[in-house]
Amino acid sequence: MLAFRVNREITLQILGLEHTIPFYRCVVENYEHLRRWFNWVADLRTVDDIKQFILESWNQAKEGTEFHFGVWWRKRLVGMVSVHSIDPWIRAGEIGYWLVKWMEGKGIMTQAVKVIIRFLFVNQQLNRLEIRCAKTNRRSQAIPKRLGFRLAGVFRQAERIKNRWEDLLIYELLKVEWEENQRKCGFDANDLYHLYH
Repeated sequence: MLAFRVNREITLQILGLEHTIPFYRCVVENYEHLRRWFNWVADLRTVDDIKQFILESWNQAKEGTEFHFGVWWRKRLVGMVSVHSIDPWIRAGEIGYWLVKWMEGKGIMTQAVKVIIRFLFVNQQLNRLEIRCAKTNRRSQAIPKRLGFRLAGVFRQAERIKNRWEDLLIYELLKVEWEENQRKCGFDANDLYHLYH
């Protein structure tokens, strides 16, 4: 089981069937909060929906085409970091994330995404990462800004959520830029970071 220990309180772990009920409860309890930003929430309304999603995500992780990590805080599921749209030829991928409302503003997702960035650049040998944020979602935009991404552009009315159009801000980070930031901070790109199976 691919997982990362971020710190004493936060762990990231690839979703497995044993996480079905915690994931289901997390989505149901935060449905309105998540539905504001994500269309996929409407497709995960039952335990069976969650099981099917986890099975598909498990196979994608084995193939290296997508990764869906549950974010655990004090052994409680509070969100997810996903990596999708992985292109093996140009070695690029896109990071997405969500967090339950009551855990926002504590720096949890920034720390989680930081670890996933290292996993993607070091272990998966990707060269370019992208994060797309709705223009009206200020909290989501704060994460790539903190982690050294630069704004590459805007896709106007690129996403439709419920009955509204959202412009998407496109943030990008190259491996060479990340490595330079690591050196400035006094860390080597190959430093260990609590990876375990």
